[in-house]
Amino acid sequence: IASLEAGVDTLFLNFLNPQIVPPTCWGICEGGLSGGHIDVDTDGDPLGGGRGGGTDGHVHQYDDKTNRTYIDYFDIFPDPGTKLRNVTEVGIPTDEDFIVLIANADWSPGSELTVNLKNYNVVAYQRMLHKALANWDGTSPLTDPDGYPLIQNIDSITAAGGTLRNSFSSTAIIHGGLLPTNTGCVHQTNSITKGRWRNGALIMQLVKASHFKDLAAGESALDRLIVQAPLDLKPLVVLSDGTQIVLMEDLNGDDDRIDGEAPVYEMYGGLITKDPPEFLYESSVFYHWDEPVCYGEVDWEDLFRLTTQGVPAAVYAEMLATAGFADFAELVIYVESLQDCKDVSIKFGGCKEAYEDVEDLYNMGLLVEYANNPDSGTGDDGGGGGGLSGDPVIIEGGVSEGGITSGPNFETGRRTWIDILPK
Repeated sequence: IASLEAGVDTLFLNFLNPQIVPPTCWGICEGGLSGGHIDVDTDGDPLGGGRGGGTDGHVHQYDDKTNRTYIDYFDIFPDPGTKLRNVTEVGIPTDEDFIVLIANADWSPGSELTVNLKNYNVVAYQRMLHKALANWDGTSPLTDPDGYPLIQNIDSITAAGGTLRNSFSSTAIIHGGLLPTNTGCVHQTNSITKGRWRNGALIMQLVKASHFKDLAAGESALDRLIVQAPLDLKPLVVLSDGTQIVLMEDLNGDDDRIDGEAPVYEMYGGLITKDPPEFLYESSVFYHWDEPVCYGEVDWEDLFRLTTQGVPAAVYAEMLATAGFADFAELVIYVESLQDCKDVSIKFGGCKEAYEDVEDLYNMGLLVEYANNPDSGTGDDGGGGGGLSGDPVIIEGGVSEGGITSGPNFETGRRTWIDILPK
């Protein structure tokens, strides 16, 4: 058992971080997802919407209303009257070849993508497709590493009895598998946040395969898409089964990084269409949480970590009130006011009261980690502290394929565990 922070534990077993609460349901689940709900938008009008505009269909509390933990784009809503539209309802010719694009998967790793009869984790698919397109000439067959076709059309999917969908387990939200934000920041016109389309929501788009024909010499298929380079792209995503997915890589072996930064095409941040002519269809899916904060705004990441590490918003609000704070923003202001004392006096001693105050707030569960203080402590010299902040110790895994036992949600803090290894 590993202590992630005060009052929050997780389980490590043989280099894996299995879910403490296993998924109870996939598919048709009464009440949808646990711990919250998802909103779904679709856009099938490249002239009126598409890359440059807002979405043309939206459903609030999608999973609650449908009792589904998936969005099937051939059967998107069981009842009439919704503005959401199937891929068969937006004017796509049934023999029009398309490629399925995914973006922002690193913040929503809890989704499984179905393309015809093949299932992929969205993060793995986002990386795989990026690499496949980087090496594609635009005319030869485009396949995944198993040889499964990445170019499909409505006729081929229908004939095979397949579908196109994003699926989740019923516990995806409470395990941090879907990005939380608010509706207005997702479906507004030209919504780009930190380099991410649709305010970071999980994006699925269809792009015409014919758009990549007649590539010029030296031109990559990636040149005809927008290759996202998010400011907060996760370099490594570790799934609950231990699979490690690297999202930055030297594709061609030329080591052409500049000041340690990867070129855009070596960052697997997701792919989206550039212009209306090649755009066919889009969906965006997100966890619509109760917080009045959108992805990218102040306090979003702290609130995200709190709500996905076992502290419900209502409980946290009560904890804040008990400690005398009106809201999280007031707590942040107070903690930052203590920082000046620490910065000035740390090498001269003193500020013991400030350190103790922050530690008390941390132990109450109000702070995810000591704010801006990698050398936290409670002694007069600012040292000798509890080691609750700063870089955690990296334990080398003797038989781990990845070589490091750090867990999928690697955070600063204190972690203690026992590795069970074969003889």
